[in-house]
Amino acid sequence: MTNASDACTIRPFRPADLPHIRRILLAIGWAERYIAGSERAATMLADSPDASANVALVAGTPAGFCAVEMHAWNTLAQIQWLAVDPAQQRRGIARALVAAGVDWARAQGTRGIYLDTPVGNLGGRFFYEAVGFLAAYTMPRYYDDVTDGVTYQLFFDETLPR
Repeated sequence: MTNASDACTIRPFRPADLPHIRRILLAIGWAERYIAGSERAATMLADSPDASANVALVAGTPAGFCAVEMHAWNTLAQIQWLAVDPAQQRRGIARALVAAGVDWARAQGTRGIYLDTPVGNLGGRFFYEAVGFLAAYTMPRYYDDVTDGVTYQLFFDETLPR
């Protein structure tokens, strides 16, 4: 699948993408313990019928990835990871990955989709709002370094701008 601007091609995650995911996460400043956990989780989510893991390709090279997991208990999907290589940011890649995740979540019959991000992730927060997510609530000391988190939600009775 190619997004409207043809900036990237979205395809399902493959285990061979793991070195690229590691490269991207290192480039955006993730700690090793989170990278290792993300590598394990990406492989598990890619094999799960209750999840979707996608990679964005630019000129045939992975430039971003997104994993979405469905939760039966609340009929919502959750964006577990979204990352784009800093050298490829602001080109529509994150928007294309989120749109693919939203499309997948809708196809699963979920009520909506949400994500958690650090309060200080201002660039991410601006992006989530720009693609239609609303800040729902703050979670004090949510992350293990006691950073506060904020949850963003998009319910499917609302319109996602493309």
